[in-house]
Amino acid sequence: MKKKCYLCNQTATSKEHVPPKCFFPTEAQYRKNLITVSSCHEHNIDTSSDDDYARDTIALSHGNNNLAHNKFLDKTYKSLIKSNKYFNEIINNPTRVYVKAGPIYEPSLRIEIDRERLDRTFKEIGYALFYKEFGRTWFSKLEIVTEFLYYKDLTIDSGSQHFLDIKNKLDLDDYKGNNPKVFTYCFYSVDSKNFNDKLLFLKFYEGFEVTIIAMDNCLKPEL
Repeated sequence: MKKKCYLCNQTATSKEHVPPKCFFPTEAQYRKNLITVSSCHEHNIDTSSDDDYARDTIALSHGNNNLAHNKFLDKTYKSLIKSNKYFNEIINNPTRVYVKAGPIYEPSLRIEIDRERLDRTFKEIGYALFYKEFGRTWFSKLEIVTEFLYYKDLTIDSGSQHFLDIKNKLDLDDYKGNNPKVFTYCFYSVDSKNFNDKLLFLKFYEGFEVTIIAMDNCLKPEL
């Protein structure tokens, strides 16, 4: 039986890593049993620049483990000093801020991000994980929320706060992932007759968390 693409159900011609392989350190211990899904030629698009952008944006966030810090030193820093264009994409409009770390405040930078570009990567991960988990395409429009990205006044949007409150009331111990120091995920089924009604929780580098919400049904996945 021929394998189908996770996004369109056409005949698959390749595999995609979920999340992208660039998120994982190059040491063999962190690249064992990586999640993959089947993809067709049309959707096997080279999105390596967007994948790098998402990885580096996450790695620069506070609260991650040492692997994220090492990933920054190993990949991000080298990329930034090699390319002024990429430096300006990542370190966009930097502003000095102070972030609370225990009893003290540490100096840091606030940078502006391309949220649409970042969310596209999260949606691709969400659609791929749904296909891997349930063996079918996720015919839903996806909404991305996270309390780890802020507005200029360092507040989070009301939608993020709402789902953060919901998340704290859920039993989400069943996170999956063969490389938990890099990535884990957990699906939560909403009390609904619609199979597509799910919440998906992602966690990167044991710190950066994202919630993906199935909003409305759609005829095909929308990135």
